[in-house]
Amino acid sequence: MNENINGDVHGSIQPFLNALGITLLLAGLLFWPLLPIGLFLVVYSIWNWINEEVVLWPKRDKISTDTYPATIVIIITEALIFGVFFIFWFWARFYSVDAGNTWPPSGVEFNLAFVAFNSILLFVSAYTADQHLKSREDSNYWLEATILLGALFLFGQIYEYYNLYNEGLTQKSSFGTAFFALTGVHGLHVLIGIVALSILRWLSKSNSLAKTTELPRSIILYWHFVDIIWVLILFVVYLEVI
Repeated sequence: MNENINGDVHGSIQPFLNALGITLLLAGLLFWPLLPIGLFLVVYSIWNWINEEVVLWPKRDKISTDTYPATIVIIITEALIFGVFFIFWFWARFYSVDAGNTWPPSGVEFNLAFVAFNSILLFVSAYTADQHLKSREDSNYWLEATILLGALFLFGQIYEYYNLYNEGLTQKSSFGTAFFALTGVHGLHVLIGIVALSILRWLSKSNSLAKTTELPRSIILYWHFVDIIWVLILFVVYLEVI
């Protein structure tokens, strides 16, 4: 990593590693051994990318503490990405049913009670995230609860994948490809949110956050976006309301 006199980063490898990790994660939907490699690269690169920024903060003449507008742009971009995956879901469902295939495939059933329980974990994490912003005393405990609930949701999603795979659902079917792609990309965003929340906790515990920073508000806005996408997935994928 190189830097100029104002502490601007040049030549960091972390963005490249992050892009590579996301690519491997998506490829892992079709070839499972790539998933853990992509997962490691995503977590490693995001953590080190933020760490590089924190190290450079004292060396900068001016530090922008207003991260909210940038977060809005990121969320709009991510919403467009999810839009593509939802379109793929509807396209695959239409042509699969039109060809006389069942949707989902015969023998594959969702455990809606478990899905509801797992969803509650994610929705409660939205509440604990808001409490972190509102509470000044013991605020980190709310943040830690949010991270824990998000992690439990991810483990629940892995458990669901395991059971569905045992029922015969694989990425070789149209439904399997659409399901694992849409829910998997959401899981990736939950993971990114957990990493961001963990970094926020570290910065808060080490008193590295400026008093005027919008970083906590920005990260929690992203976390709410992840919650909203999951609500759409519940209605479209699991309940088939749309």
